[in-house]
Amino acid sequence: MMGKLFKHEFKNTARRYWYMYAIILSLTLFCKILDIIQLNVNSKYLNPPLYISVTFLIIGLFFLVLLTGIFSIIRFYREMVGNQAYITYTLPVEVWKHIFVRLTVSIFWIIISVAVCVISGLIMGAGHDFLGNFLKGFSSMLSSIKTTQQVLFIIQLILSIIINTASSLMMFYMSIAIGQLFNRNKAIAAAGAYVGCNMIMEVFTTLLFVLTAKRIPWILDYNDIGFGAEYFNSGAEFVNSVMLLTGLVNILFLVTFFLITERLLSTKLNIE
Repeated sequence: MMGKLFKHEFKNTARRYWYMYAIILSLTLFCKILDIIQLNVNSKYLNPPLYISVTFLIIGLFFLVLLTGIFSIIRFYREMVGNQAYITYTLPVEVWKHIFVRLTVSIFWIIISVAVCVISGLIMGAGHDFLGNFLKGFSSMLSSIKTTQQVLFIIQLILSIIINTASSLMMFYMSIAIGQLFNRNKAIAAAGAYVGCNMIMEVFTTLLFVLTAKRIPWILDYNDIGFGAEYFNSGAEFVNSVMLLTGLVNILFLVTFFLITERLLSTKLNIE
């Protein structure tokens, strides 16, 4: 049944996102054509339309990623606690599967949106020195990766970004689940729950980092004198330790948000 849920979710979300990607890539190609003409003709009359087009493209790329997340949140609200919730809960599927499928598909589209932004940037940068310099530096960085530790560092970085994205989305979902407990102004209640949860999360994270920095030697070489940059074992080790701790904290938040959301929607569902 979960396979059918994934298929249904992909099918219903793909139509909106494909249109967005088509618009962005079409605008990218239009800007690139103007750019190529300008490079060959070097006419001052082409500068205004080129600059305006590139400005719209940059704005479009920003809103592409932003709207991908917003659409995911709106869809979760509408289908889990909103006017389409009755259809959702008539299916013989556990609530946690609904949440898991929507979270997974949302992360997938966010990754695709970021990939489209990267492709757009590469297309616009083609033929310019800054792209060549960037690719040369990137290639040099990849060629310098020779140890297992360096490979693991890159994998850890990618996983940290994905986990952080999932945790952020899940906090929105949990806030929606809290907001639906109210009979009126559910959206406002969800926004208030999000602000409150975010404040609690920030306080918890700050306290955890302070306490951990003083007690765990693999994060800081702490001694009686104090601690600062000169007491880090090394910059790379410090960054790796912070990434690891941040990843573990985000996994903790992700699991906590997921369980709370599942419990609220399973036992405290309040839909009209």
